Amino acid sequence: MLVSLGFRILPLEHLLHFDIGGKTAIVGVADVVPPRRVGYPSYWGLAAEASLGALDEAGLTTKDIDGVVFARTGTPPPYPAYPTNFCQYMGITPAWMETAPHGGAPMGSLIWRAALGIIAGF
Repeated sequence: MLVSLGFRILPLEHLLHFDIGGKTAIVGVADVVPPRRVGYPSYWGLAAEASLGALDEAGLTTKDIDGVVFARTGTPPPYPAYPTNFCQYMGITPAWMETAPHGGAPMGSLIWRAALGIIAGF
């Protein structure tokens, strides 16, 4: 079985034995609690606020972003929500993007996919 990771195709057995220990790290985390006002902030505003908070905590800027793994969470907006939309809102042009599935354990999936992207050299 093969699994697509961005532009590289890797055998599933390869992914099951990836050692990400010491090769990747979570260096910034942010949490955003939206105010209880209808329409504020926007869907993308919340995503941007959380992302910028995590970048700030890590001592990074949007210019340091090489890749984006995106999952639509919460109430979906009345328009498409893809990594390209997020990147456009943030004004960034990463080298690679991926959409993680919605539901289940999306945050763990996001971290796993981002770590594999780093290890794969994206």
